[in-house]
Amino acid sequence: MPSTSFVFQFSMHELFIFCFYVQSFVFGTLYLLPWHSHSNSKIPDPVSCCTS
Repeated sequence: MPSTSFVFQFSMHELFIFCFYVQSFVFGTLYLLPWHSHSNSKIPDPVSCCTS
C-alpha cells in the first residue's frame, strides 16, 4: 500500500511542522511578555532583567 505509507509520512511531516510552530509561538510569547516570565523563574528573560 504505497498510498497509505505516503499519507502516513505526510501526516508525520505536518505534525512535526505543527509542533515546531507551537514551540515557536510559546517561546515567542514568553519573551514578548516579560511580566509572564516573572511567575516562572526557571525561564530567563533578558528584557525583564533590563527593565527591572
